[in-house]
Amino acid sequence: MKLKHALLILLITFLFGCSENNPLLGEWQSKPQKLMGIPMPTQNMTFSKKSMRTGSFVSKVEYEISKNEVIVTDETGIGVAFKLIDPNTISMEMPGLGKSYYNRLN
Repeated sequence: MKLKHALLILLITFLFGCSENNPLLGEWQSKPQKLMGIPMPTQNMTFSKKSMRTGSFVSKVEYEISKNEVIVTDETGIGVAFKLIDPNTISMEMPGLGKSYYNRLN
């Protein structure tokens, strides 16, 4: 009986220890914004465990997760930092273009 309990505890620890707590996973939509006074169309992004989809473009990615930021690095080695504003809002700084905000869709 003790062996069964020990194995069960080990299995639960393994399963929860290996689960990734990635706050970006899911679908996001940019908030409306203007660039040089011109309204920009909203953009959807979907993050899965190993990929990121923007429009029809899909790229394999890796995530580096810290307390208030997730760095998403694609196959080319280029990384983009997403700041975690709250569980349903993120931001991304684009050099020369400013900051974009995204709301969680699901």
